[in-house]
Amino acid sequence: MGRTAGHGQPSGPPCPGQPVGAGGNRRIGQTDGGLTVYVYRYKGDNTFHMGVMAQEVEAVQPEAVVERPDGLKAVRYDLIGA
Repeated sequence: MGRTAGHGQPSGPPCPGQPVGAGGNRRIGQTDGGLTVYVYRYKGDNTFHMGVMAQEVEAVQPEAVVERPDGLKAVRYDLIGA
């Protein structure tokens, strides 16, 4: 999920006061297809990433989500048109 999703979405750290989503992710916008775009950090990493949530993609386009060898879900951005 660390890839940029959507066109023209802002990058960088979230602004104070933005709504907080699942797991402390910050909602920053939507893709053209209506998926929510989040800014987030992985545990133990101070780098901000931007992307969509695999569980949300899986609900509307399950073929665009794969399970990694470590059991985490990942989004195939080439299939969601983001």
